[in-house]
Amino acid sequence: MNDIYQYERSELAQVRAQLLHLFFIVGIFSFLVNLLLLTGPLYMLHIYDRVLPSGAVQTLVALSLMACTEDLEVQTQQYLNRAMLIRALGMQSTTLTRQHRLQHAVQIAQLRASDIAGLFTTIIRTLRMAMQSAMLGLGAWLVLQEQLSAGGMIATSILFGRLLNPLEVLIGSWIVPQRALLGWARLRGQLSQMPARHRPLALPRPAAQLTMQKATIVPPGGQIATLKLASFSVQAGSACGIIGAAGSGKSTLALAAMGVLPLANGTVQLGGTALAAYDTDNLGQYIGYLPQEMQLLPGTVAENITRYQAEASQERLFAAARNAGAFDMITQLPQGFDTDVRQLSGGQAQRIGLARALFGDPVLLVLDEPNSNLDNEGVAALNAAVRRFKRKGNTVLIIAHRPAAIQECDTIMVMESGQITAFGPKEDILRKMVKNHADISIPPAGGSAPHGV
Repeated sequence: MNDIYQYERSELAQVRAQLLHLFFIVGIFSFLVNLLLLTGPLYMLHIYDRVLPSGAVQTLVALSLMACTEDLEVQTQQYLNRAMLIRALGMQSTTLTRQHRLQHAVQIAQLRASDIAGLFTTIIRTLRMAMQSAMLGLGAWLVLQEQLSAGGMIATSILFGRLLNPLEVLIGSWIVPQRALLGWARLRGQLSQMPARHRPLALPRPAAQLTMQKATIVPPGGQIATLKLASFSVQAGSACGIIGAAGSGKSTLALAAMGVLPLANGTVQLGGTALAAYDTDNLGQYIGYLPQEMQLLPGTVAENITRYQAEASQERLFAAARNAGAFDMITQLPQGFDTDVRQLSGGQAQRIGLARALFGDPVLLVLDEPNSNLDNEGVAALNAAVRRFKRKGNTVLIIAHRPAAIQECDTIMVMESGQITAFGPKEDILRKMVKNHADISIPPAGGSAPHGV
């Protein structure tokens, strides 16, 4: 099965490997330019506010190092989160289609600009040559009339011929960056082309039972497993809460359950079928995912909920919004479902993310800290959505630090250092871990929830 997903190295791929250092150099310069654009104002503010009044060289050095490292970490994490989100939701094809459409529009605009620049360059060059010929003819006539020497004729012809040369060079230089960008894009596209891989057959909708057997995950380039021999089974129509300290492996287990992270050992099955047997997009339509770091993709509310599926019907869009309890909230937005996601608050984005996770009626719903940005009304809507999802016979995994998120859970899993240390009915696990287990197990009145496990 792994051989199916392996790309064969082509001649273009070998050339790309040989030129990898050039890509690295370009990346360094691009990083430095963006770093200066992003951190310049803040860096200058700290210089004026902290360094100059104190006269401390140590402060200047520390600020410089912080400015250089913080942006790199934030930008890298954002790209990784967005990539994992797109893969988990099965949005690779639709995202690539949208990206290709935008790239095509940009290329058309660049070609049009290149044609216009070429037209002006031709006009200026023709005019320069015509003026040079005219000046040469006029100079010859003046020489014949003994009003100008032969040397003066040549000098005047050269001076007038070069009169428009700076303008010609200026217009001609516009096309150079455009051609360079287009050439680089074509070269990158050719070097990135690989033989088409074999796509597995689209499997039917699986049952909702999630089973993991001795699953182990080792990060690429690492030697220490972040998930160690994890084994459990969650029955259809139930919800499992995953709790544990920060860095205990909760999110890693959730990503493994969705088939996002490759396994070093073990298997993950959904409805008795290994996740490796599914194509990525095929599997993604059966899984709903709400990440801890809320990531809405560029576009409108409707585009985010439908996962960029242009052919998605309004009925499926409205059903996902209603199942998430967000339909009324969306219709009250300035442009409703056509509202740009950049206008949303953190709580609104969280509920849109839940609607996106529920789009298409998935069989497995994975919620990572789903109530981190929600108010009491949002928490109530979340719990109601989980109840409806379970009633359909589906499965829910909820990663939580706050008790309000595990109100609807039937079982609890405790993670510690990448291992499952406890797994069983919610009441039994909570009775062993906390004193106020009764308050956590019983849904609070009025939609509010206690804080702290």
